[in-house]
Amino acid sequence: MNKFCTQGRKIGIFKNFCVAQQARRSFMKKSESAEKMLYVFDLNGVLGYVDTGKNYEAMQKFYTREPDFKEGGCRVWHRPNLGKVAKDMLIKQRGKVNIGIWSCQNKENTEKQLKAFFGRTYSHLLFVFYSSNREQVTQSDSIHDIEPIPMKRDLKMIYDKYSFHNEENTVMISNFPNELDDYHYNEIVLPLYDPLRGQTDFEDDKHMSYLEKYINGLHAMDTYIGTDVRAKINNISYKKFIQKYTKKIRYDSNSFSSGNAGSF
Repeated sequence: MNKFCTQGRKIGIFKNFCVAQQARRSFMKKSESAEKMLYVFDLNGVLGYVDTGKNYEAMQKFYTREPDFKEGGCRVWHRPNLGKVAKDMLIKQRGKVNIGIWSCQNKENTEKQLKAFFGRTYSHLLFVFYSSNREQVTQSDSIHDIEPIPMKRDLKMIYDKYSFHNEENTVMISNFPNELDDYHYNEIVLPLYDPLRGQTDFEDDKHMSYLEKYINGLHAMDTYIGTDVRAKINNISYKKFIQKYTKKIRYDSNSFSSGNAGSF
């Protein structure tokens, strides 16, 4: 047989093998992603607080600690224990979960804040969506351009692009309920993180830690409720979980101080 024909056959076999391997890797990746939960976060007010510099002088007296990130006049305070999301979930647990961002801000403000909240790890995010139709106010009053706002988030936009995610394995985390009623059992509403208007302790906010415990609790429900996250959130909302958890902490603290240690 002509040696060139033999070499051609070998090259053809090798190419077919490479294509098959690539298809297998793609299939395995989709299979793994199909088993993952998807957690979608808003930015300012959820993961931290942003001061663009326009309002810094008036707000300075309310800042009880130094910012975690500063670039030009912009200052960013991470919500305490932000690493529970930015490192633990995004990096350490990426075999179990996907993380996405759906910002209520425009593209420019969203990109600036990704750097402040995630640093280099932002490249591990599954996607970043932003509000392209948010009405912007004057430049002199641009503090309002980054404020968290209620909005309609049609999660079908995610499912159309990432077919391995759907209503059964997706959770949106923001400061307001979704204005689309169809997705109320796909959401976790966190209190606004803000030194002036927020309802939590700016220096010692605990909601990133609470969120981690709540999410672990949702995963633990698989054995007796099933894997549909809507049924699990319907079983116990984040608000009810916080009420039970903080009540338990107070009970255990009182029991410990009186010499009767409570049990978790």
